[in-house]
Amino acid sequence: MKKTLILLLAALLLASCGSNGKNAETTSLSAAASDDGFTPAPAPTGTLPSLTEKTPSTNAPAAEEVPLTDLSAFEGSFGVSSGGRLMTFVSNGENATLTFRTDTGVETVSGALSATDKTLTVGESAYSYAFWNGMLLLNLGDQPYILQKDDTVAAPLLAILSGSYAGDGLTVTGKDGTLTVALDGASASGIPSIESAGKVTLTSAESTNLALSADATASTVETGGREESAAIDGDSGTRWSSEYKDNQSLTLDLGSVQTVGTVRIFWETAAGKDYDILLSEDGENWVNVAAVQGNTTAEDWLTYEFEPQSARYVKMDGHTRVGEYGFSIYEIEVYNRYAPSLSFTCVFEEDGIALTMNGTVYHLKEVR
Repeated sequence: MKKTLILLLAALLLASCGSNGKNAETTSLSAAASDDGFTPAPAPTGTLPSLTEKTPSTNAPAAEEVPLTDLSAFEGSFGVSSGGRLMTFVSNGENATLTFRTDTGVETVSGALSATDKTLTVGESAYSYAFWNGMLLLNLGDQPYILQKDDTVAAPLLAILSGSYAGDGLTVTGKDGTLTVALDGASASGIPSIESAGKVTLTSAESTNLALSADATASTVETGGREESAAIDGDSGTRWSSEYKDNQSLTLDLGSVQTVGTVRIFWETAAGKDYDILLSEDGENWVNVAAVQGNTTAEDWLTYEFEPQSARYVKMDGHTRVGEYGFSIYEIEVYNRYAPSLSFTCVFEEDGIALTMNGTVYHLKEVR
């Protein structure tokens, strides 16, 4: 299993098919949908408290506000790591530390704890709050965070996003909002998203499908419902089909000059046998980045990676077909560089963090 993971992650860095025209299939690197030891917070019942009447200042509450005499409800550890929100609140009833993810990294607010019926204050920062079914509802920048008590998921995620951990050949480093995951020398970086049950999904910033915002033009269209736009709509259930003859093409206009380093094609059964992948800045002068000969792969993705270069137009220039039908493409995708997403979950263990990815547990320790 570990060898498979290494090969999959290495695919992030190696070309699946170069300009020599040899085809290769790509495999998406993603974790299992669920991991042992992760239980989402139970769905709260009742009506969510309204914080619209709670308007804390940006500084500590005014002196005339009556403080709460009992802060025991705030004692302990609270956290949330779902729906894109990631935060922990830890307090002993006298002092508190609030840690949360921002667009540029991880921020920590610490200091003396005080509260009124409207405002919770940590040091010099004040927040509107409420308790709801044993959970702490905290308003941060007009965004509500529902923190479950005794959370064990958010804290290790925040640690990884603001530090470096390594073990079992895996290194995970977070800095300035970007997470880098490296496995035995192969690495992927990007801005992580937080899903339910503390799962992190990492998609490379370079993995934006430029074809989704492009315009498509085909040499011919077989029939209504098989127009060229169906090949760039992000739906692998629709497709473009040409007339039943050789020498057909599909051209994408990206709208402006972009850096292009990867083209992916998902052929229908009516696949292209011999074809070229061409790039152009002006639509007149073309560069051949993948000359494909003898292809027989259909109903699957083919990925062509090459030295990134400037292009506004991307063309599949088909010469001959696999069978008697035309050229038919479910989806064609264009990237700066393509990198499949990967997902993982993690929890604290006695001397570090246990990270689970694709069913394999990696035992990580902090790198200082």
